[in-house]
Amino acid sequence: MKNQEATYKTATELGRMIREGATTGPECVAGVFSVIREKEPANRCYIRLFEKEAMDAAGETQRRIEAGEVLSPLAGVPISVDDNICIKDKTTTGGSRMLENYVPTFSATAVRKLEEAGMILIGKLNIDEFGMGRATETSYFGPTRHPADPGRITGASAAAVASGEAVCALASDAGGALRQAAAWAGVCGLRPTYGTVSRLGLYAFVSSTDQIGAVGRDIMDCAAILNIISGLDPADQTSAETDPINIEAAGTAGLSGLQIGVPEEFLDGKADPEVRESVMSAMDLLRAGGAGVETFSMPELKHAVTAFAVISRAEASANLSRLDGIKYGYRSPGARSLSEVYEMSRSEGFGDHVKESVMLGNYFLSQGKYEAYYLKSLQVKALLAESFRAAFGRFDLIIGPVTCSAAPIPGAYGLLTVFETDFFTAPASLAGLPAASVPCGTSKEGLPLGLQIIGPHFSEERIVGAAAAFTRARAGGHAGERSDA
Repeated sequence: MKNQEATYKTATELGRMIREGATTGPECVAGVFSVIREKEPANRCYIRLFEKEAMDAAGETQRRIEAGEVLSPLAGVPISVDDNICIKDKTTTGGSRMLENYVPTFSATAVRKLEEAGMILIGKLNIDEFGMGRATETSYFGPTRHPADPGRITGASAAAVASGEAVCALASDAGGALRQAAAWAGVCGLRPTYGTVSRLGLYAFVSSTDQIGAVGRDIMDCAAILNIISGLDPADQTSAETDPINIEAAGTAGLSGLQIGVPEEFLDGKADPEVRESVMSAMDLLRAGGAGVETFSMPELKHAVTAFAVISRAEASANLSRLDGIKYGYRSPGARSLSEVYEMSRSEGFGDHVKESVMLGNYFLSQGKYEAYYLKSLQVKALLAESFRAAFGRFDLIIGPVTCSAAPIPGAYGLLTVFETDFFTAPASLAGLPAASVPCGTSKEGLPLGLQIIGPHFSEERIVGAAAAFTRARAGGHAGERSDA
C-alpha cells in the first residue's frame, strides 16, 4: 500500500491493517506527513508538528505489536491534538501569543492514555484563541482554510481529518466548536458526557462545559478513541468512571424502535433553509429505517445561547486571570513597573476577541450585575437541564442541525454574532449531555452540512449506534434492526 493511501482510511481500518501486517505504523505516519507537506501550506491546520518524534514512536510501537504485545485497537494509528491540550515538553499555545512559548511539564490525562494505547502523536492543531470564537478566526497564528473552499474557514481538527492531514484528532468542545467544525468539514465529531474524559491538561475556557472529544472520518473512529481516553481520573474530581462503548454492538445497531424527538425551536428559522432541508431529509431517512420521529416544543432552547454567552465569558475571565506575565506567559518587554507588567502583558498577549470577552465576563460578575446576569444564566442552565430530562422521558434521542449554515467566510462573526453559531450546540453543552455531529447533506455550493444527535447522560453507545445506522442508510445500505444499547 502506498504511504498516502493510509491517511484516507478510517482509524479503525488502519488499526486492523497494522495488526494484520497489511501495513505498519511507520508507513502510516510517513503517509500522513507526506499529505501534510503537500496540503499544509494552503490549509494551515497545524501550529506544531512532531515528525521525528512521531516516526520514532511509531517504530517502537511497531516493534511491540510484532512482538505480540496487545496495546489497543488503534495501536500504531496517527492522531493529532488541539493546541489547548497539553503534551509534555511540547509547546502548547492555546492559539494565543500569551502562551506562544509555553512548554508544559506534564501531558493531559487524555494524551497520556493515547500514548499508552500506542497511538502516535503527529502535531498540535490550530484553534481559536483559548477556544473563544469559531472556525479558528481568532487564532494568533491565523485561520485554517476549508479544504474544499479556501475562501472559507473552519476548525483545524476537522479540516485536517477531511483533507487527509490527519487520520483522527483529539479536540475540545465548550459550546460546540468540535461539533461545528466536524459539520463544516464533512466528518464526524463526538462530544462525550461532561465528566467522561478527564479535563486535566486541558486549558480551562468554560470549566463547567469544557470536554475533550474526538474527530474522525466516521463515528466508529470517534467511539474507539473515546474508549481509550474516557474514565475516572483521581486528579480531576469532575471525572467519572464509565462503561466503554461496545463497538461491535454500536456498529451493527439499527434504527427500528428508536424514538427520536426534534425540537420545533431547531426548525423555526435560525438556520439557513438548506440546513433545515437537510435535517428534514434526515428525519425522513430515520423514519424509513424504522425510527419514530416526532417534533415537540422545548421553549427553553431559545434562552440557552444567551445563558452560555454569559456563563462562558464569566468563567473565561476568571480562568484567564492567572495569565498575567508574572508566573508564566508573555511578558511585555516595555513594562517598567508591576502595574505595567500586568496591563501591557495582557494587552499585548491577548487578542482583541479574548480581551473583549474578558471585559464582558468581568462586567457580568461585577457588583450589581452578578444577580442580573450570571445568577440568572445559571438558573436558565438548571431549567434547561430539567427540560432535557423531561424530553428524554419521551425520546431516546434528540436531533437537529449542528450549525446555522455551511462553513463561514472570514469576518462573518463578531463578538456578539459569534454566539448565534452556538444556538444548536450550546444547549447540550450547558446540560452536560453527549452529542455527535454526522454528515447529512450539502449546501448549494457543495459544502458539507451536519446532523446533531443528542442523548441522555452516558448514552454515547446509543448515539454512536444511531449515527452509524443513519450513515449506512444515507449511503444506501440497510439500517438494520436496533440492538438495545
